Amino acid sequence: MATNDFYSGEAPQNYQQKCAVVFVMDVSGSMGATIEGKIPIDELNKGLQSFQQEIQNDSVASERLDIALVSFGSEAKVEHDFELVQDYQMPTLGLQGSTNLVDGMRKGMEILEERKKWYRETKQTYYRPYIILITDGYPDVNPSSCGLTAELKQAVNDKKFNFWPIGVEGADMQMLNDMASPGVGACLPGLKLDGLKFVELFQWLSSSFSKLSNSSDNEKQDLQPEADKNPFMVTVTA
Repeated sequence: MATNDFYSGEAPQNYQQKCAVVFVMDVSGSMGATIEGKIPIDELNKGLQSFQQEIQNDSVASERLDIALVSFGSEAKVEHDFELVQDYQMPTLGLQGSTNLVDGMRKGMEILEERKKWYRETKQTYYRPYIILITDGYPDVNPSSCGLTAELKQAVNDKKFNFWPIGVEGADMQMLNDMASPGVGACLPGLKLDGLKFVELFQWLSSSFSKLSNSSDNEKQDLQPEADKNPFMVTVTA
């Protein structure tokens, strides 16, 4: 993987232990198809705004969570590079073409490795980072056939990051589960969103990352959503 010294010259804003999170978001044309009177890309944007607001209300998490947002349609694009949530201005995502998931994931992995390099160079400690993939369709290229799935599993086993794949209506859940490494570190299996509960999804994410960034060991937290605020199509036990 190429290194580009993306962050050289940037000074740390504080020396709190950092938790880097890369959101890799599907903005392909199918995210504009109306489902039950709602448009997925609009609900996704509402969820992102909710996530920003809730984390910014947590004084510790907002100084530790270092967020980047990568989108993929026909091309992969860094919509917002790494920045602490306390200063974050969440972009509004728009639709763009097909489903180039492979390039989106590789771009997310690339900038994450560069950010970790910057942490080390600036003597900042950090938790094991997270990559969160959200997609609603079948990719242009199968991740297994081009080697991405193997790259992901190797990176997860090498403790480079935790990976959470989330599928929206229409997603290839078998593919997401093939990419996943549940039980390794804090990795999760493929999770299917219940309808378009993006706001509930990002409320769960903000709650989870508040717990993780306020803890001394971010791999041993109970991240199960509350039964009445469950964004996924899985049963939550009491």
